[in-house]
Amino acid sequence: MLCIVWALYCAFTRHFDSGINGVPLFLVATAGVLWLAYLFSDQATLVFNMGGLLQVFVMGVMMATAYSCCNHSIQHGNLAILATMSYFTPVSQSCWQACGWVSIHTQVLCME
Repeated sequence: MLCIVWALYCAFTRHFDSGINGVPLFLVATAGVLWLAYLFSDQATLVFNMGGLLQVFVMGVMMATAYSCCNHSIQHGNLAILATMSYFTPVSQSCWQACGWVSIHTQVLCME
């Protein structure tokens, strides 16, 4: 459901752009919905520790930055290039990871 809302936001943000960045509202609303879903579920009680909180903080900052950059690109950039790069990025990342894995795997085999 949240994916659909983000897609709709991306589709309409350029047409109704009034200089307001809706990403913070989107992220806060998403967090609120997810916390409500957790509160009304049968999941085990969360155990907080500093390592986990640090990971959540770092990932939150990275995700907020990525969404903000994407939003800025949608409002002010070339949508054709943005769409091309958004589909090309996972493919190129997979290729680089595969090459890295093969390189590491080959080095380990040669060392044995």
